[in-house]
Amino acid sequence: MPNPYAPRPSGAPGPDPDEVEAHRASVAAREHGDGPDPATGGRPGRPPRRPVDPEAARQGTRLVLWFGLLMLASLLATALPLPWRLGGLAVVGAAVVLGVRALRRTWRAGVRGTMTFALSAGLVATLGLGATILAVIPVWDVETERQDCMDRAITLTARSSCQKAYDDAITAWLDSLSR
Repeated sequence: MPNPYAPRPSGAPGPDPDEVEAHRASVAAREHGDGPDPATGGRPGRPPRRPVDPEAARQGTRLVLWFGLLMLASLLATALPLPWRLGGLAVVGAAVVLGVRALRRTWRAGVRGTMTFALSAGLVATLGLGATILAVIPVWDVETERQDCMDRAITLTARSSCQKAYDDAITAWLDSLSR
């Protein structure tokens, strides 16, 4: 087999000009994304992405803004006293609905990448906040006792004794579940 990198001997036939031109055209087409993709075995590459629809993207970002505000409100609802904390479930539900609508609208508009990831992560976080609010229901009595104790506590020692009593009550509740 001759060395392809060795210089041609004088008088040897050169490459066919038609083949050289076809090779140059295929390389140029691949560089511009128009030609066959060698990584896929010569099959054409992915179709070009459709452009982002600016009006639909604007409507989607408005939903993203409302979703973010409701997500923040659901985070603040976890710090409310007990009867009001359950009202945060309505805020979580509204945030999830708006988050899904925003995700669908931005996806249809052609917006991809960070926006899709951020909306998905926000939806997961909101569902986690909802689960946190719901987790209080089985230990309602223990939580209300802790809340009342903390309201009456003035000193740090009293607050730490409230927290210790709460921890002991939760441990006893968990032990009663395992039996």
